[in-house]
Amino acid sequence: MNRFGKLTAGLLTLSLTASLAGCSADTSWAYRSANAEITSGMYIGLSIAAVQSASMVEGVDTSLSLFDQEIEGYDGLTWVTNETEKLARQYLATEEKFLEMGLSFTEEEQAAIDNYAENYWAYVSSYYEDEGCGQTSFTKLVTNTEKQNKIFDAIYGEGGEQEVSEEELRKAYEENYVKASYFVVPLTDDEGEKLEDSKLDARKKQAELLLERIQNGENFETVKADYEASEEETEEETSSETAESSEATESSETTESSETTESSEAAESSEITESSEATESSEAAESSETTESSEITESSEATESSEVAESSETAETSETEATDTSEYMYKEGSYPSLLLDALFEALDGDVGMTEDTNYIYIWQKQSLDDTGFEGLRSTILSQLKGEDFTALIEEWATALDMTANEPSLKKHSPKNLDA
Repeated sequence: MNRFGKLTAGLLTLSLTASLAGCSADTSWAYRSANAEITSGMYIGLSIAAVQSASMVEGVDTSLSLFDQEIEGYDGLTWVTNETEKLARQYLATEEKFLEMGLSFTEEEQAAIDNYAENYWAYVSSYYEDEGCGQTSFTKLVTNTEKQNKIFDAIYGEGGEQEVSEEELRKAYEENYVKASYFVVPLTDDEGEKLEDSKLDARKKQAELLLERIQNGENFETVKADYEASEEETEEETSSETAESSEATESSETTESSETTESSEAAESSEITESSEATESSEAAESSETTESSEITESSEATESSEVAESSETAETSETEATDTSEYMYKEGSYPSLLLDALFEALDGDVGMTEDTNYIYIWQKQSLDDTGFEGLRSTILSQLKGEDFTALIEEWATALDMTANEPSLKKHSPKNLDA
């Protein structure tokens, strides 16, 4: 065999060997670190998360495939693939740090995580399974998020490496939250159209009268409950009138046809009625004394029953008045900005009315309390240190020594997703 023939044979042998190796490559995992692994199913789950993130990027047209458009200077597939790798690094970095810090979940915590994952899975299982991410992979991803929370608390929580003091937490609470009750008087009709002229004036007058009741000392929650009950009753009456009108139209023909029949039947029965009246008259005279006695007894019982009912209604009204609908509102939360501005400028105990294009908000500001602080403690801590912690995770992820399984990444590329 000449030199060229030997070379060709060698290349064919190498090609066949590589081909066989490719066929037998283990594609069950996508990435690994020293102590953790991302399976192919988990990689698909992270790819789904990356697709969801891509759809929320400003300028992305969700009516089109992500892979047919540009996202932040990259073609869609490249952006999603890069984001998936970023999430994979964060996952593995979290696993390594959790192990390094010697953290663990209690049995109760683990049970709560598993229960949450199972309930969430019930909503997303169809899509995830169709794409190739099973429940076990999904649960591991959910658990990893909880591990991040555990690490966060170990760093910034009570006794943590960078513990945030009680004073700092309370200061943030007092500066960024208000406690208030409010209700809304709409300036639109049932179709969402803006009220005009006399109807708009009447609605604004209604709001002013509600505010006056509160300013004159009436309980805020009582006024709110009365207004909302009145609005609900009005809606029910409107709905009932519409239904009755429809029924009346449908039954008019039946009524007209039955009147003729009823008229003839009335004529036939008149003679029988006249003959029976004498008999009934004598029987009525005999029973009158018994009836009068019965009516007195029934009247007495009815009075007692009415008094009990009134007493019960008073108790129920009292309970309604005592219902507290106050909320703890974050300065940068989802409440209407005009309402938040008014509340943060007001003093504790103030009541007021704030109007925007479509609504009037009637409100009462209350004093912040320990109940709100304790309930919001973890939220406040996240608001104070969330950005710092995200930066820490990215730092750990960047420094991570991660091994990629290229055959698996190719096989399970995000391009296979319905995006």
